[in-house]
Amino acid sequence: MKSTTVYKRARPASAPRERNADATRSAILQAARKLFTRDGMGVGVRELAEEAGVNVALVNRYFGSKEELFAQAVGDDFDLSPLLEGPRREFGLRLARYALNKPRDAHDPILVLLRSASHPFAIARFRRIIDERFVTPLAAWLDGPNARARAAAIAAELLGLATLRDVVGNEDLPADDAVIAVVARAIQAHVAAPPSSDG
Repeated sequence: MKSTTVYKRARPASAPRERNADATRSAILQAARKLFTRDGMGVGVRELAEEAGVNVALVNRYFGSKEELFAQAVGDDFDLSPLLEGPRREFGLRLARYALNKPRDAHDPILVLLRSASHPFAIARFRRIIDERFVTPLAAWLDGPNARARAAAIAAELLGLATLRDVVGNEDLPADDAVIAVVARAIQAHVAAPPSSDG
């Protein structure tokens, strides 16, 4: 579908192809986020291509492999920094609201990873993302004694919530104020460094 219009000849010939390439890549990523969130890494490349509306060969052309597509679809969206903004005393509340107010069918990199737990590549990626994107920056923000252990405990709270609420489908964690307050207290308990036992 090349344009033969003469008066646009000053535009580089590659420009339309670049726009198409960007749109194709974006469509594949959007399809991956949707299907990986729903079904985990068990989704096939053909199904991903069908959801994106592209030829199956383009998935590998743009991403190299399903594993690399998975890595980008998950890793690029895992960003803790917005939750670190604001008063430290309200961190538990911010995280509880985030965890309990998410639409159950929304794209969530945590759900992608949980639903892909039986795949060795996904587990390795899971460990790396949790460490690099969650535990390490959170530990630096927490500071003080046992910061990494406290950060890991907060990660465990978040993963447990996602597992029970969104994977198992438990209905005992509605996003009402009372439940959010309970979850917030559990998370906030790990924010302050425990008092020293010396002496």
